[in-house]
Amino acid sequence: MRHTALLVAVLCLAAAARAQQFTTPVSVTDGATTLVLYLGAAAGATNGYDPRYDTAAPPPPPAGAFDARTRLGTDDFTQDIRSVTGFAGTFELRYQSGTGNPPVLHWDPATLGGGPGAVWTITDRFDGTHAAVDMRSTTTLATGTNPFLADGLVIRVTVPLSAGGTPQEELPLATGLGQNYPNPFNPATVIPFTLAEPGAVTLRVYDEIGRLVATLVEERKEAGRHTAVWDARNVASGVYLCEMRSGGVRAVRKLTLLK
Repeated sequence: MRHTALLVAVLCLAAAARAQQFTTPVSVTDGATTLVLYLGAAAGATNGYDPRYDTAAPPPPPAGAFDARTRLGTDDFTQDIRSVTGFAGTFELRYQSGTGNPPVLHWDPATLGGGPGAVWTITDRFDGTHAAVDMRSTTTLATGTNPFLADGLVIRVTVPLSAGGTPQEELPLATGLGQNYPNPFNPATVIPFTLAEPGAVTLRVYDEIGRLVATLVEERKEAGRHTAVWDARNVASGVYLCEMRSGGVRAVRKLTLLK
């Protein structure tokens, strides 16, 4: 029997009147297809659809086809960025499996916003007593391991206040390249990187003998946390090298594609 899993995730942010800017990518996969959704907050964004920050999702596919999206009211997104001022909204995440495999979520703890003291916790959507996942201590959630997470969950984010009553500041970032996630992956993976200051950055993927496979980033970017997505559906299985260059910094990570 074909099994279709539908996940409804609600992200609640408990914070002061003004939240820090952040963008958190969450990849969703059913083992055959991977989609990356972006949740976040930014100065100038609104708590509704804003084409400057948000990306609208395409029309829903037919039943039995893989899908992942966030929802706000009657609008669906693949990127939903809310206002940092008065940010107390919710992100609802919906997806369905196209293979019968329960969906699996992946994220990078380095992209979880709110500063080093912020707490990100996943619980069930019933009464919050059937699941408790610290998102800073792991990178993956297989929804099929807990029946209370089969069709929904809640992500609660608590941002601590400093003595002055404002959210704690993020520690200064160093320029660097994070490990991709998921890894191993098929067919897409998220590659995080950080810039200590604005500048030109390149992100390229090579095979094991040094041949260029893909150029993911080649532009000037602002200081902060960034991500790139490599869709390798037309590339053979194997180990690849992702190289980042920015200023005088060069960093390399191994990526494992398993089909």
